[in-house]
Amino acid sequence: MKFKLLVMIIVIINLIGCSESKTLDTKEKVREQVTAYLKAVEIKDIDTMVKYADDLRFPDKIQQKSEYQTISQKIDKALIKDLRKINDTEYSVTITTEENGKMDEFTFPIKYVDQDWRIIVGQERNNTGK
Repeated sequence: MKFKLLVMIIVIINLIGCSESKTLDTKEKVREQVTAYLKAVEIKDIDTMVKYADDLRFPDKIQQKSEYQTISQKIDKALIKDLRKINDTEYSVTITTEENGKMDEFTFPIKYVDQDWRIIVGQERNNTGK
């Protein structure tokens, strides 16, 4: 009887550990994709920006890419300030950007769509204008 109890406890501990590990792995994957997107914004790598972001202002990726090519804005620095899990298919990221010495802060939803994490941009701007 004690042996069965011990085995059950070990199984439960392993299941909890695996579940927590999966959450950490997912959060790290989301963080990596946001970081890649922010780096693309800094160097104006339009293909990567389009790859990681779904822009609500445009009906498809072709128009999104076309419009991004006309952007003259230069972001000097973009960093993740906060990344929070909302549920299993959604996160929220707060980023800070620097443009010409002016700091801004933005929050974007991140959603799991078509087997990948997508940063959702183009919604009403939520910044603090720091």
